[in-house]
Amino acid sequence: MKQNTNIMRYLFTLFLLSLSFVHFGQNFNVTYGGSFNEVGYCIRQTTDGGYLFLARDQEFDGFDFYYETMLVKTDRLGQEEWRKVYDDSLISQYSSGLSPTLDGGYIFINDYDIIKIDSLGNEEWTLDNDSLFRSVKQTTDSGYIYFGYKRQKHLNITTNRYVVLRKTDEQGIEEWYKTYNLDFGHYWVNGVKQTADGGYIMLGCTAMHNNGMTDVFLFKLDSQGDSSWVRTYGGGSNEWASG
Repeated sequence: MKQNTNIMRYLFTLFLLSLSFVHFGQNFNVTYGGSFNEVGYCIRQTTDGGYLFLARDQEFDGFDFYYETMLVKTDRLGQEEWRKVYDDSLISQYSSGLSPTLDGGYIFINDYDIIKIDSLGNEEWTLDNDSLFRSVKQTTDSGYIYFGYKRQKHLNITTNRYVVLRKTDEQGIEEWYKTYNLDFGHYWVNGVKQTADGGYIMLGCTAMHNNGMTDVFLFKLDSQGDSSWVRTYGGGSNEWASG
């Protein structure tokens, strides 16, 4: 019965991943997908005028559904040049942050892993995490900065959620790892950027008011991830920021 329920849950929706672009005044629409669900997460244009996109591809092995993370490279008209598959799992979690790197490759988030690839999609290294990361950026020293969340549990009940910031060198070797429990009650982070002084700035929103209204906050960190200051911005209505 559980197997049938899973099948019905996934089969009621058929979603094909499609891309539509304008290139030198020429429209094109290309569809990528199989018999089940494909979901595109992010796309980048490559230096040769083509495109590189990250997606989840749903497959069925005869007993249950599973997901593969796929990276697809196309030419400038959307024709597929190559495809790479990196893992499979029964539950689709999160893939994002496809960012170009200084060596011509890319880095992206795949569930709890950070995967670094070369320009042809070949995996160079993988960083396993105990936290669900949301963003990865290359830093001025050719290393990487990652932010995400880690949940603290007691008796299998989530009691708190921490913001996590992790810094590695260009080979993915950890340099420091920080967790932050901001005194805002409910809050979330929307972006982290490196600053001109070598530190970092974290942008987010917090629901500090009893009426549920949100404020924007900035959290400044030094080059080692230690707190410099925190400021909130807002009035009597909802304020929201992303970046």
